Amino acid sequence: MRSFTTGDGKGWSVRVVDGSVGEAAGGTVGWEALLFECQSGEVAERLAYRPVGWLAGASAAELEQALHEAGLVRASWRA
Repeated sequence: MRSFTTGDGKGWSVRVVDGSVGEAAGGTVGWEALLFECQSGEVAERLAYRPVGWLAGASAAELEQALHEAGLVRASWRA
């Protein structure tokens, strides 16, 4: 999990929630689903897909760009 602050001052955390990994050419390849969660009192979540291992090396600017490209997560629970 990583935490960062966007240019507007909002705090976010991001973590891998799912991945599809395979072995090719001696390295790990595939995609991971990243869940962005707002830490600034809002209930906001966004979902993005990036290559395996991207999160570990992403800069703050790359995290913010991925956040802006991410789709809103919408869920509904009914009794």
